[in-house]
Amino acid sequence: MGNIARRHRLQALIAPVRPNWKERYPLAPMAPYGCWRRPDGLLFDPWMRVHERIGATVLNPNPGR
Repeated sequence: MGNIARRHRLQALIAPVRPNWKERYPLAPMAPYGCWRRPDGLLFDPWMRVHERIGATVLNPNPGR
C-alpha cells in the first residue's frame, strides 16, 4: 500500500488496523488500549507495533462494535 501511495504521490496513507491482542483485555476501552506502550517505548499490541516500525502513527482509535 505504501508503494502505491508513493507512486501516486500521495502525502499520507490512512489504513484501519485492528489490534490483534485487544481480545485479551476486554475491559480496557479501545482508545487507551491502542496507545499502550511497552517499557521500550513501542506500542504494546504486536500488530500495531509492526505498523509503527514501518512509520505508522495512531491517529484516532475507534471502538468499533
